[in-house]
Amino acid sequence: MENLKSPNEFNKLKEKANEYYSVGFYKEAVNIYTQLLEWEPENYMVLANRSAAYIKLEKWNEALNDAVKSTKLKPDWGKAWGRLGAALYGQDKLDEALVAYNKANELEPSNIYTEMIDEIKQNIISIKNNLFSKESKSQNSSMENLFSTMFDSVISNPKIMEKLTNPEFQNKVLMMQSNPLQALNDKEVMNIMSDMMKNLNTN
Repeated sequence: MENLKSPNEFNKLKEKANEYYSVGFYKEAVNIYTQLLEWEPENYMVLANRSAAYIKLEKWNEALNDAVKSTKLKPDWGKAWGRLGAALYGQDKLDEALVAYNKANELEPSNIYTEMIDEIKQNIISIKNNLFSKESKSQNSSMENLFSTMFDSVISNPKIMEKLTNPEFQNKVLMMQSNPLQALNDKEVMNIMSDMMKNLNTN
């Protein structure tokens, strides 16, 4: 990259990248943001903008890396947390995305963040409904009710939600509904249940 001679030149390039982004030329925008970051690698605004472009391109890892850097450089900037939420959501990390969007909305209240928070919560509820289906109720209603009640109490607990939104763990729970005693021999399940019960006791 050629050395930029002045802040004015930097700003002109940034405006050009923003224009590319606004009309849907995301790859071109990424290329210019990358050039700018070679000159100012810790420019939190450019990092957030490139993260947004990566999100549009569904390059979730790249978007996440830029968003994380931006939040570290400017932790009190809501937009950086919004980018982080979008990147995490794209990776189906619902619990972490919910935390990020809540932080973004706390710093800079926005209907967009509120809508995303509601959408993620609805997705989490859908996961619950899939886990505790009507079919499983007919077989082990008492165990299902216990799991369901605990689920409701910890819907915003990041540690537990990380497990409950994990497809492998979901399959394990579903399999155990046909044999509840199997849970007693599974350390991972028992640890999560223990955390759930602690959460219930503190509510």
